[in-house]
Amino acid sequence: MKSGDQFHALMRACLASVLLVGLIFLGSGFAVAQESPQLMDHTMCKGLNEKKEPVDRTDAFSTQDASAYSSIKIGPVYGSHKVDWNWYSPNRELYYSSTRTIDPLSKGPYYLDWDWASCLIFIKGQDAERLPGDWHVEVLVDGRLVATEKFSLISQSEKGSYTYTTLPEEKTTRDLIAEGNAFLGQGKYDEALQAYDNALQLDPRLADAWYDKGVVLNKQGKYDQAIAAYDEAIELNPEFAYAWCNKGDSLQKEGNYEDAIKAYDKAIELDPSDAYPLNNKGVVLSKQGKYEDAIEAFDQALGIDSNNEETLSNKRTAEAALAKKQPSTVEQPAIREAPTTQQGQVTEILEPVITRHAPLSQTINPSDQPQTISYQDKVKVILPGGLLKEPQTLTIAKVEGLPGRDMPFLQSGDQYEISLGDIHTFDKNVTIEMAYDPTLITEGVSPQDQLIVTSWNETRRRWERVEFEVDESKNTVIARTKHLSIWGAYYALWGLQPHYLYKQHASSVKTGMHRIGLLNFSWPILQ
Repeated sequence: MKSGDQFHALMRACLASVLLVGLIFLGSGFAVAQESPQLMDHTMCKGLNEKKEPVDRTDAFSTQDASAYSSIKIGPVYGSHKVDWNWYSPNRELYYSSTRTIDPLSKGPYYLDWDWASCLIFIKGQDAERLPGDWHVEVLVDGRLVATEKFSLISQSEKGSYTYTTLPEEKTTRDLIAEGNAFLGQGKYDEALQAYDNALQLDPRLADAWYDKGVVLNKQGKYDQAIAAYDEAIELNPEFAYAWCNKGDSLQKEGNYEDAIKAYDKAIELDPSDAYPLNNKGVVLSKQGKYEDAIEAFDQALGIDSNNEETLSNKRTAEAALAKKQPSTVEQPAIREAPTTQQGQVTEILEPVITRHAPLSQTINPSDQPQTISYQDKVKVILPGGLLKEPQTLTIAKVEGLPGRDMPFLQSGDQYEISLGDIHTFDKNVTIEMAYDPTLITEGVSPQDQLIVTSWNETRRRWERVEFEVDESKNTVIARTKHLSIWGAYYALWGLQPHYLYKQHASSVKTGMHRIGLLNFSWPILQ
């Protein structure tokens, strides 16, 4: 091979490597912050298939069975998380403990939105065979109890009768905490508080229950009560770093920035490997106008989690404010209910400044027929018949200022905010048509392959890809959705052709969340 050919081959290989790394981040929803995964499914079963998914689900095992599995499905998985299983025999004594780490790259070179984790005990020929009765397994993710599985291990006599002991029906403190955590994940805050209070009535020394109660109270805006709950947890466990961090969050919500920083500093001292209190400390310093100190805190956080988009965005905001010598644009504390982190922590986010251009507002009356509303020949919103029960105001505006996907091979198109009164989700699909620029489509490449349509998830504060169709005769993309937000399109440059394989996780995907499967791609420029 000639030296020139070798050089070009090397450059093509390097470019392919750069694009591959970028696409790995793109497949994750673009550099999202690590967060504590939510429990999506859990079960006892007798085995696993080749994909490590549970088969033969049951809560009754025989002493002649080879083994019993406890399996949980958690997501999203954007970082490493520790899962612990504690198996208890009928006499309530700890029989077996096991720990495994869930890694985001465990199934290939792409971030996953979910993962199964399982643990087993052997029954036949082991001590468990001699312990028939009612067992239970406690499953913890990052030290937080997420599920308690109860199952029966049945001993069959020669006559075919079954003999086993029965656990009392009253709930344990662990049961109540797990129940409260389930309510918390569903947004049922009053029910979660009741469960935590019931656990604390049984044992007021439960630091975890006080902590979880503080998380709920903070979400309800009862910051004084949340701080008091965190103080109870800290008194019981002075080294409870998460409690110190979340106490700082509630203090800054009240505008008590000095004490918030002290709480964050204590959390940092107790757990120097946690980026969240560093990020949140940086936000408070920004609100105080101490931009240089804030940037230093953000840099320290990025030294721990270099791909945390919230921290990267916060640092850029602080640097811009420092350059302009003006106060931060944030008027209110910006803690979101999500993204939640381990033990209910939250990552503080500095709000982007969104500019809206030429908004269109139009009153839409209920109708049994579909209604189409157009905006500057760029956007069409098609409402299905029977969607509205009363008149609502439809607003469409071109927007600027949201963080984009900082990928060198992606070019952002226009973004449009679409809202319909105070309705955010629907029971029928709303159709959104957006025009694209055909001059940005590579010759010989299908627009379907080169375009990426996204919607802005305000809760998670990131762009998320959505399924779409292309009408090449009208140069439009067509998306159907049951929620409204900010919508936009991206163009893949250099002939890059992303092909998305979407997976529908029925019953486990939260409303309004788009979960994406694997990502394939090819580079005609390199061929």
